[in-house]
Amino acid sequence: MSDPEKQDSTDPKDFDFEMTGISQIKINKKWIWITVAALFVFSIIAGTMLVISAQSRPATINSGGYTGGEEW
Repeated sequence: MSDPEKQDSTDPKDFDFEMTGISQIKINKKWIWITVAALFVFSIIAGTMLVISAQSRPATINSGGYTGGEEW
């Protein structure tokens, strides 16, 4: 049963839960670097694909599409 004196107390030592400010989550820095490297490589590849597709040969105006090098 609970002690009535502890319920009315404002002394932090009387409470069961004490917040220390220390995180309980442990993240290995190796996985952070692996994730950052993977995102960096993905961004480089996606950017390269974007540049290549932006500089590709545009559709001709006359045919309305790609003609395979033939003029109409």
